[in-house]
Amino acid sequence: TWGMIKINFYMISSFTKIVLLALSLVVIQVHTQNCVPDQLHLSLGDAYYYSNRNDQTSPNTKHMATIVFQTQDPCQDAYTEVLLSSGQMVRLKASETNAIDVSDPNKQLHYTTNVHVFKLYDTPEGTHTYKCYGNSSEEATKSDQFRLPTLTPSSQGTKVLVYGDHDIRMGMSTFNSIANKARQNSGEYAAVIGLGDYGYDFQDENGGVGDSYMRAMESFASTTPFMGIAGNHEEYLNYTFFNFRFRLPLYDQFQNTYYSYNLGLVHYVCFNIHYYLKHVDVREQMLKWFKEDLENANEESNRKQRPWIVAVAHKPFFTSVRYPAADTSKDYGNYTDIEDLFYQYSVDLYLAGHVHFYERMNPVYRDKGQGFDRQGTNYIVKNAKGTVMIIDGIGGTTHFTSDVPDPSTWNEYTVAIKN
Repeated sequence: TWGMIKINFYMISSFTKIVLLALSLVVIQVHTQNCVPDQLHLSLGDAYYYSNRNDQTSPNTKHMATIVFQTQDPCQDAYTEVLLSSGQMVRLKASETNAIDVSDPNKQLHYTTNVHVFKLYDTPEGTHTYKCYGNSSEEATKSDQFRLPTLTPSSQGTKVLVYGDHDIRMGMSTFNSIANKARQNSGEYAAVIGLGDYGYDFQDENGGVGDSYMRAMESFASTTPFMGIAGNHEEYLNYTFFNFRFRLPLYDQFQNTYYSYNLGLVHYVCFNIHYYLKHVDVREQMLKWFKEDLENANEESNRKQRPWIVAVAHKPFFTSVRYPAADTSKDYGNYTDIEDLFYQYSVDLYLAGHVHFYERMNPVYRDKGQGFDRQGTNYIVKNAKGTVMIIDGIGGTTHFTSDVPDPSTWNEYTVAIKN
């Protein structure tokens, strides 16, 4: 759409006329491009938190998904249209439009962008198509399809994709694999779970690293909800470059620091462990929320509907990998309170990254292997007395890689390590 422009020509040459017209068109094109939606992604809404709770009075109980994109200009007229599986067309106005301006002379950083947030409510099951518009007079410049998981437990189980510690400059194959699975098997995967440390680092190259990472992430995050947590490489300026981009459940209360949600037979509880370690003043508040959330998940009717509880954070409690950046022992005494809650409320699995290996452990508590019943040759763990822990820090990065440690040095509960 070119819009309207008026040019008055006087006694000037034909060459000058052509130059003026060309300049006018260039100006209009640049203005249009500044409102093109960029870095599109979606996440599950608060409804997936409330789906195992008695409180159904909040309007957020019907908040099914959040759609986010960025534009270079403020673009106050940006909107999103969603064609629901029912055939109904819904036009969404932005619930937030935030102008981001981050300056840091020490890093020669001055980054600006505009973030548009759209909330989708009361969505039926099925595949939905959506189009994002930068302004009211512009053609749709980004569109995709998505399928939201049901709010009720399914006996058929639910699949998710998990990755962590990922840099597209080395690990683009990881994104290609996730995107292929997400798109070729539409709706088969309910979410993509991110374990932290994305891009290395979002603020680098005047914010260009984050922009490039998010554009590459569109390949799957515009069609499959992304449910991530921040790692230590997102810490810059109190997680600014992570938090202005993502709107995960309970964002209005906790700004992505901790949240939970329900998918299929699983209750997921996610938390920023680095924030917990560095902000002693919030530990009591976080532990109180943790305890309440796990108590609710363990109510008889809830645990019967969703028998599995999975915790997600960036840093593991233990590892058999010993290089300095992977060392977890110096922090261990600071998160035993969290581990005690895991044990008390029978958290089945803890997913973490940070260590740039794959490591799988038997059920463990307080750095000791715990009892369980092994079934069959596929290493099925039953009746575990502790939490099974998996480190998945091999999404693809050059930082702190080394050889697999000799098995004789592994912790007694470690089952496998791969790099």
